[in-house]
Amino acid sequence: MKSIPILFSNIAGETHRSHITYRAGEAITRHRLVKLSPDGTAVSVAGIGDRPIGLSTDEAAPGEMLDIALLGSSDTLTAQASGSIQAGDILVPATEGHVQALPATTGSYRQIGIALRPAVADALVEIMPCVPCPYTVDGN
Repeated sequence: MKSIPILFSNIAGETHRSHITYRAGEAITRHRLVKLSPDGTAVSVAGIGDRPIGLSTDEAAPGEMLDIALLGSSDTLTAQASGSIQAGDILVPATEGHVQALPATTGSYRQIGIALRPAVADALVEIMPCVPCPYTVDGN
């Protein structure tokens, strides 16, 4: 019987499909928007003016590894709402890594997806994510 060699490859620099793992720079709970550290080695909770890369799928203490579902993936994602959201609302970052419906208030925001279902404050909402992109409300 001829043996077939089994080859393993663990080459650094691989690409990722819809998830990536990063070290948590702070305590992070599930369903929170996260942003990269300046050196790209860790993630922390994203705020209103930050540029999020994805949503945490689990919990992690500082220094622990954390799975991140990347925004712009083809999968729907689950986020935690900061207030009332209607199905079809454009979603932008809120405080503490939550998401909110695009405010009517004049300002610059980063669209991160569209709500597929309604939600109330602190509830989970299913979203169709997109690559974060600038969105300006001019108040007119």
